[in-house]
Amino acid sequence: MLLLELKDVAPIMNEIITIFEICTYWYLYVYNAIFLINTGSEHKKKKKRGQRFHQFQSFKRLWRMVLMESKRFYLDVKENQRGRFIKIAEISADGRKNQILMTFSTAALFSQNLIQFIDFYRDLDSLDPENLRQGELKSEVMYKDDKKYHMDLKENARGRFLKVSETFTRGYSRFQVFIPADGMGEFQHNLGELIDEYDNGDAEEALSAPQNKHLRIENKNFYFDIKRNQQGRYMSISEVKGNFRNSILVPESGWESFRDVLDDYVKQVKEGD
Repeated sequence: MLLLELKDVAPIMNEIITIFEICTYWYLYVYNAIFLINTGSEHKKKKKRGQRFHQFQSFKRLWRMVLMESKRFYLDVKENQRGRFIKIAEISADGRKNQILMTFSTAALFSQNLIQFIDFYRDLDSLDPENLRQGELKSEVMYKDDKKYHMDLKENARGRFLKVSETFTRGYSRFQVFIPADGMGEFQHNLGELIDEYDNGDAEEALSAPQNKHLRIENKNFYFDIKRNQQGRYMSISEVKGNFRNSILVPESGWESFRDVLDDYVKQVKEGD
């Protein structure tokens, strides 16, 4: 009897898992397509937008799979009551899974920043395992509501990689994925396709709107977010300390008056000193 060593079995099992996952996606594709054909009555068209979105995902490829080295990355378009978002999942060779979630507006900023990281990476010298650079080669931070996303390009003896972390401003939860630097271009291409095909306006608005800001004063964090609702555009100013968060909303029509009052107080204090 021929006995295979564990190191020989692992690659075979990874291939079997990959084939199984691909077959599962195509099975769901065909199943949903048949379901829509058989239930394509007029009243189905009157269902809620979220229901229509999930039904028609069988006709549109709402996911991407990217193979990099010994990892598989899945990019999936999802939707809940708060809107559409993208789930980025990383599956390593041993089956471990990491994932982060991004709204379409955040994914658009991430994709834009990723292009800058790709250009920066291409201009770097070849990796020298005997002289590794400590810390981040390039970093970027994105703020979105109560979340913070870190993009850190790093290197170790095995190569260079991009660590993308999702953290919450309240609490200490952290989720992260690690993208091989050589695969950033292919990753950005697939992410960009999903954004272009399924964005309902959030991504485009995020790229044209002012970027969110973060300010740390003493032991407090302040977040400035530009948002929009039915009444128009407004600024959300949040004070965060540990698990405590307090916010005020300033309509766009009052931004200049708000700034003038703050400027006046600053001048008075300086003159008094």
